[in-house]
Amino acid sequence: MIEVLEQHYGVSGGRPLSMLRTGRPDLEVCALMNLLRLHPRRTTKGYTVAQARQDLRTAIWALGTREPVNEVTDRAIPGPNGRIPIRIYRPTPSKAGPLPALVWVYGGGFVTGDLFTGDGTCRALANRTGAIVIAVDYRKAPEHDLDAGRVDCLAALKWVAANGPDIGVDVSRLAVGGDSAGGNISAFMAQECARRGGPELCLQALVYPATDLANLHADTQDSHEGYFLTQEVIDWFKSHFTQLVDLDDPRFSPLHAPDLTDVAPAVVITAGFDPLRDEGLAYAERLRAAGIEVDCFHYPGQTHGFVSFDRVLRGARDALSRVGEALAKAFATPDRSELIDRPLPLSGSLAASDALLRGTAMQFVVDTMFAQLMVSEGVLNGWRWLLPGAQPEAARNRLAPR
Repeated sequence: MIEVLEQHYGVSGGRPLSMLRTGRPDLEVCALMNLLRLHPRRTTKGYTVAQARQDLRTAIWALGTREPVNEVTDRAIPGPNGRIPIRIYRPTPSKAGPLPALVWVYGGGFVTGDLFTGDGTCRALANRTGAIVIAVDYRKAPEHDLDAGRVDCLAALKWVAANGPDIGVDVSRLAVGGDSAGGNISAFMAQECARRGGPELCLQALVYPATDLANLHADTQDSHEGYFLTQEVIDWFKSHFTQLVDLDDPRFSPLHAPDLTDVAPAVVITAGFDPLRDEGLAYAERLRAAGIEVDCFHYPGQTHGFVSFDRVLRGARDALSRVGEALAKAFATPDRSELIDRPLPLSGSLAASDALLRGTAMQFVVDTMFAQLMVSEGVLNGWRWLLPGAQPEAARNRLAPR
């Protein structure tokens, strides 16, 4: 199988990890958390859905990039329960002809998230894969039940498979992907495609996916306060699932599927300081046990949601490159059996510097330097409006859902 990567990032290929989590988060993660503590922190008690949705937009606006792409188009497609908004990202093509496509499902605990919060990731993946990326604005709780989003995303995938030529898509090269709750829905879609006999997928890209909504894993108890996603936050999301469902059902917990034979190959991203860590790793291992090829990249010093913060986290930039490379190779490889043993070695520079500084007095100095660099970069990129009372109307408008 695929070779073990540098210790700092764990493994590719899913063999035993060198470590599940580091003694402390990566240096830039620590600096980011220290910076965020300068701002008032809301608790889940009395926290409204509207506040949560706006806070996620604000965080991703400030901490994520938005790379230019050739074209971005909003449209609505027919669905079984009404029109489904989608956003189509078209990269600059390297050659004439139809392009492969990735149907992307943004995260947000099935309650928050929208086309705005998934925008940066979609742009980055379009540029890194040369594929058309289609983001789906699916229905969420508490306005809708937990099944509604699955229905919308599966309908969007079927629409792309049926209408791809009209938007320049090569329907023989399709993939699905998503982060967190979006990873949950993407894993469900891959299972449904296998069960129904299509559409055939080249790859499923699962970024810290929620694969088991029913049970607590060991890493949930291992999650400390302040690492972005905690058990308290997970419970808050679940409290907004207004219609009772059986969370053991594989539709909602893909890890519980009795048979994973014939689902698409996968690339899986996990993080050490993440309550969803073990269920993501467990799903990668279940896929592998079923004979499915899996590239698993574990980041033991990162937290849940880190890929969306690529403006300030090197690990996020690396993960986007890993996912982009896996997708590009899958799109370029007609024979799925050729996806075996794809080593993707990492540079050891980050691991070496972190090991040198870990546990020394230099830690405080380096954390401070990272914080100062991020503040400077943030101000240059518009963080001034984050200060209380300083948010201009233009910034508020940019954060409004489209």
